[in-house]
Amino acid sequence: MIDPLSPNPYHSPNIHIFGARGQRWKRQRTIVSSTLNTFQLRKMLPLIHEQIDDFIIYLSNYLLKQNLIYFSPNEFDIHSLFQQLTAAVIGRCALGLRKNSFKNPPKHFEFFKQIFGAEPSVAMDYETFQCMVSKGFKSSKLGKFYRDNTINHKT
Repeated sequence: MIDPLSPNPYHSPNIHIFGARGQRWKRQRTIVSSTLNTFQLRKMLPLIHEQIDDFIIYLSNYLLKQNLIYFSPNEFDIHSLFQQLTAAVIGRCALGLRKNSFKNPPKHFEFFKQIFGAEPSVAMDYETFQCMVSKGFKSSKLGKFYRDNTINHKT
């Protein structure tokens, strides 16, 4: 359901690319497309591969330590490990955060777990997702973390 108090998607300066419509959407898409093209995505591949290689090493050590490598009936939570990998890749590629160890999950991963929950869930509609993300970025802890680690770090 669309919030009747939300800004006008055609004219409001506070609308992002996913909420914009018409010429505003076209202009924002043109700006983003020029910076997020296949060439730029290919340049990110080494960062992604590096995070995945670290993840595979961590997972191998984890399985050996838990004695799960040889078809053991024990279960382990792969979902949270994949969440950590996703957070690490996004943090590295999109936010410019430093490479992190999977032994110590990054702080932004913990913030997002608090906002979205740790359990896997069914797909949600866009309005619900937008509401959750805005709530997360408006929270003082998460906003402060990103200001300190991205904006202030790069200056």
